[in-house]
Amino acid sequence: TYIHTYTQEEPHTMSLTARVRRIHKEMGKIQDSGNEHIRLLTERFNPDVGVLLIAIYGPSDSIYAGEAYTLEASFSDQFPFKSPQVMFIDGTPQHPYFRPEGHVRTKLLHPDNWSPAIFLLAIVTEVLQVMRDCPRKVRPSNTTCCCLEVYNIDLSVLLLLFFF
Repeated sequence: TYIHTYTQEEPHTMSLTARVRRIHKEMGKIQDSGNEHIRLLTERFNPDVGVLLIAIYGPSDSIYAGEAYTLEASFSDQFPFKSPQVMFIDGTPQHPYFRPEGHVRTKLLHPDNWSPAIFLLAIVTEVLQVMRDCPRKVRPSNTTCCCLEVYNIDLSVLLLLFFF
C-alpha cells in the first residue's frame, strides 16, 4: 500500500464537491448563528465564482453603531487548507485592522494561526469583536503592516464556539 505524504511545497486541495460542501456548511453556520449583526447575502454559492457576501452591522455598543458594511469572502481552490480572503466592499470602516482598500487583517486570518477547523463565522465574529473593542476610528498608520498591536482575543474560545 502506497501512502502519500504532503510536503510544504505541495498545495493541499480538496475535490470541488468537498469544497462546495464545506462552503455550504459555512453558509449554514452563518444563517443559523442568530447573531443580529451578521446576515448572509449570498443565497447560492457559485463554485465558479468562489465568493460569499456577508452584511455586518456595527455593534450597538461600539463607535460603529448604526453602520452597515458588506464583507466579501473569497475561497481559493486550496480552501479550507488556506484561509479565505476577506475584505470589505462598498466602504471600509476606519479601523487599524482594516486596510483602506478593504482587506481585513485579524488573528484568525494570519497564516500562522489559520486552521481548516476555523469557520467563516468565527472570522466574521472576530471582525465584529475588534470593531466593538476599537476606542476610536483610525486608519492603519503603516501601508505595509496593518497593525502591530494585537487585540487580546482568545483564539481557543473562538474556535470552540464555532467548531461545534
